[in-house]
Amino acid sequence: MGTDWSARNARQVRRSLEDMLDRRVSQIELSEWLRYGRTAIQNWESGRTEPDPAVQFLYWKLLADPGFINEIKQWSKSTDAPSE
Repeated sequence: MGTDWSARNARQVRRSLEDMLDRRVSQIELSEWLRYGRTAIQNWESGRTEPDPAVQFLYWKLLADPGFINEIKQWSKSTDAPSE
C-alpha cells in the first residue's frame, strides 16, 4: 500500500479480509469493526474522500496483515471508541 492513499488499496483490504475469513465482509461490518460510519468506508473505497493519516496507517497494517482485524475487533468491543 505504501504511504500514498489509494481507493483501490482500500478495497483490497476488504477483499483480503474476505479471503482470510472465507466469507463476504460488507462495508457495514468493516465500519462496525473500525468504528467509522459505512458512508466513510464507502467514500474511502470509491476515492471520494481520504481517511486521516491514522486510519490510512491502519489500512496499511490490515493490507500487510489481515489477521490484525482480530485485534481491532477485540479493541472495538472493549472500548467506547469514538466513531465518525
